[in-house]
Amino acid sequence: MASEFRGEIVTDEQDNVYIASVTDSPNFPIVGGLPNVGINVQRRGVSDAVICNLNSDLSKILWSTIVGGNDYEAALSIKVAKSGSIYVCGATTSSDLPFSQTIQPRWQGNADGYIMKFTRDITKSFLPTAFNGTYLGTSNLDLAQLIDLDQDENVYVFGLTVGGTYPIVNAQYSNPRSGQFIHSLDKTLTKTNFSTTIGTGKSSPDIVPTAFLVNECGNIYISGWGGKVNNQVPNAPRVNTTGMPITPDAYRTTTDGNNFYIALLEKGAKSLLYATFFGGDNGSSASAGDHVDGGTCRFDKQGFIYHSACSCNRTGAPSSFTTTPNAWSRTNPSPNCNNAAFKFDIDNLKVAFDASNGTIKSASSSADTLFGCVPFKVNFQDTSEGAKTISWNIANEKSSTASAEEFTFTKEGIYTVTLRGTNLLSCKREETVKKIIKISPANFKLSPDAVSGCEGKTVELVASGGDKYAWSPALGLSSTSIANPLVTISKSTTYSCEISNQFGCKETKTVQVKLEELPIKVSNDTTVCKNYGIQLSALGGTKYSWKSNLPLSDSTAARQKIIITKPATFTVNIVDEKTNCKAQKTINVGVDESFKPDFALKIIEDCGKPTIIQVQNNTKNATKYVWLTGLGDSLTTQNPEPFVYKEAGIYNVTLKSYKAECLIQSVQKIELEKPATPPNVITPNGDGKNDVFNVGAKLEVLEIYNRWGQGMLKTNNYQNDWGKDIPVGTYYYYLKTIGGAECKGWVEVL
Repeated sequence: MASEFRGEIVTDEQDNVYIASVTDSPNFPIVGGLPNVGINVQRRGVSDAVICNLNSDLSKILWSTIVGGNDYEAALSIKVAKSGSIYVCGATTSSDLPFSQTIQPRWQGNADGYIMKFTRDITKSFLPTAFNGTYLGTSNLDLAQLIDLDQDENVYVFGLTVGGTYPIVNAQYSNPRSGQFIHSLDKTLTKTNFSTTIGTGKSSPDIVPTAFLVNECGNIYISGWGGKVNNQVPNAPRVNTTGMPITPDAYRTTTDGNNFYIALLEKGAKSLLYATFFGGDNGSSASAGDHVDGGTCRFDKQGFIYHSACSCNRTGAPSSFTTTPNAWSRTNPSPNCNNAAFKFDIDNLKVAFDASNGTIKSASSSADTLFGCVPFKVNFQDTSEGAKTISWNIANEKSSTASAEEFTFTKEGIYTVTLRGTNLLSCKREETVKKIIKISPANFKLSPDAVSGCEGKTVELVASGGDKYAWSPALGLSSTSIANPLVTISKSTTYSCEISNQFGCKETKTVQVKLEELPIKVSNDTTVCKNYGIQLSALGGTKYSWKSNLPLSDSTAARQKIIITKPATFTVNIVDEKTNCKAQKTINVGVDESFKPDFALKIIEDCGKPTIIQVQNNTKNATKYVWLTGLGDSLTTQNPEPFVYKEAGIYNVTLKSYKAECLIQSVQKIELEKPATPPNVITPNGDGKNDVFNVGAKLEVLEIYNRWGQGMLKTNNYQNDWGKDIPVGTYYYYLKTIGGAECKGWVEVL
């Protein structure tokens, strides 16, 4: 069922240490014993109970004793009262323990539980001044395994019984014929306050007790385990958690029989407040089941359960013991058993809530005050621990049981928000916390909401409710820091004003100032031919004023007729004298020169032949071409054949390019020399006829050679004067005209 030498260790308020256990030793150290109560302390039976008191650093035994009868005793649990008295419970098979005048001074047979009380005045001595005790049990097997005390030093024992006959006294809740009992006595051990049994009613134990507590308000906590581990121990009762009573709100409502069992009974065993199973899935035949190998676990007086456990899974698979997401370890790496621990909260009640408006937040404290300004929307969030139900009272204007609420405070004042939480398992049963919401006035206004007017119009913007004002943007405002600035309208603008008051409240409001434009119509931007006449117009006003980079005949007329000689910009100012609204518009008129003529001429000269002009047309975007050669003719092809000029002279070559009705023309002037016509025969006889080599054109170079290749003349400035005194014969020449024509030939001198 547990370790062979099970016992308990506790401390008092001064951290002195107290131990209850069992000994078979003949020489257990006795310090003080029980001389003041007339009991001879000595080893008497098979095993005896030992109680030992040490100082806080374990360096000294302050008091110790053996208590035993003619057979077997074991001290299993110990508690120290605030008065200094020590209470011990355990099991015995001795019939002669020195008890008298208590509820059961005589042994009932087999094995009985017992309670011993060592009365002390620790202000004087650690030695007991009185001793008494009582048996607890029936004629069958009974064990008093765990003991606790309440605020009034009433004694409570949690134990096991066999036979189903343990008495039920003054208890409204019980499971008759069950194998677990809870028995409460007064501090004199002479009166039963109540006793009851809890379990499946099978007349034998269902669980092995592991922890026991009576909390500050008298509610009773028990825990234990049952299952296959105990069933493997010889002579141990076959315990199993199947069928143990649970409540509808149990953490775990099912069991495989090999789990922990936790229960909470109302003070005086009036009702079962809560009960649950806890542990892993131990259905596998290789599983050892959830258990504790001896010793006890603990509850604290606030209702928290701190429990150690053995978690085993001999299949090699991960342990199935219940763990939480943030546990230090969620697996059992051992192929056998590892220690597991859990903390379980049954009756904790701590009511708290957060209050926040999104930017300002109060902590979860009942003393908090949240400050805000009208209108102030607050979100309330329940952050309570252990509350089974909650209820809100928000400023006596709204009630709710939801976990979160929202409320907008629309009037200044000091308001109280209350959250009430309940947990009937808790000693407090209910708890209420409050927060103060302090709302300051913030009657901020801005008027008008929107305003409109013509350009240049001045209007007043009015803000109120604050003592400081900050306007933006500054465009057109007479001031940015007063309540009622004037704004001169120049364009549509949204103005914002941050209004603040002496309470620290602030709010930003906006007003739309819209520029009203005249319902005018003006000519659109356009592109026309150069030197093209157009009409521009403006409508919607009573007065007009035009400006342009081109001359205007009447700058005050609504309509303007203009010859477009170059790209132009026209600006018209329009006034409606009835509303004094003004408008200004700009019209851009471009000149289309995308088809402007672009051509190149190449002059080709040859000796004795007419001059040829080759034309290259690079013009783009034109739809029609007209060429004038200067010879009195015209051509309409885009790329004409070369022009032929037989006579020297100055000629104008013109290209007219058209695009729709638009015309642009370009003229290139060319000057043509007379082509070179060198003679084949000259007769330099002085008769003035054909005496010289006259080529008929201006030359850049002239070279003459005789028939043997000897140079006769080489000049860059030939004056048509070669031939005089030249011997008769045939000569060869090379010449290059100013126009670039090159000629080679011969001339005969006779």
